[in-house]
Amino acid sequence: MAAKSYLPDISVIVTCSHHKRWVERCVRSISHQEGMISQLLEILIIDNADDDHSKIMLENLTTLENCRLVSGVDLNTAIRHTLGRYLMLVRADDYLNRNCLQTMKIFLDMNRCYQAVAVDCVTVDNQEKVLERRNGLQEDAVSGLMFRKENLIDCIQSNPRYHLEDAPRLRKDFAARFQIGRLEFPFYKCYASSLS
Repeated sequence: MAAKSYLPDISVIVTCSHHKRWVERCVRSISHQEGMISQLLEILIIDNADDDHSKIMLENLTTLENCRLVSGVDLNTAIRHTLGRYLMLVRADDYLNRNCLQTMKIFLDMNRCYQAVAVDCVTVDNQEKVLERRNGLQEDAVSGLMFRKENLIDCIQSNPRYHLEDAPRLRKDFAARFQIGRLEFPFYKCYASSLS
């Protein structure tokens, strides 16, 4: 990895285990965020599959200057690989509204009493028609959450091996120790077909 002359404000971990069909859409939604120049943003793609076709596609995404690919790591290791002050986990089959990251960053910058912030999640069909909207604080996964990295590190130290499928447990453990704020914006989007 080339040396960087900056530390990004936000790291986004894209978990890419089974839903590679949408990963380019996901990474595009992250890299095209309003108000975020590439130096302020880091994208870390975790690939835990053995599909050679997908591997080539994922390697192509690393041509973005702020995108790295890491294979075969657990969630704790991926979190420790990040450089950003704030951290968000996004499934490869989900995507973000273009104002998501900047708005969440501003909220955390201005509200030190919160250690994470949630945005509302919407389920969409393949034509991106909204099927359902859910309160981000009532979700059981880490979808739609941005964490302060130091607090997330504190949380994962209590469990040495969170795996990618442990996201609901990670959220529950984090919420038991830290305050999560809410922005009532439907910024996190997931495909209905990926929920099954």
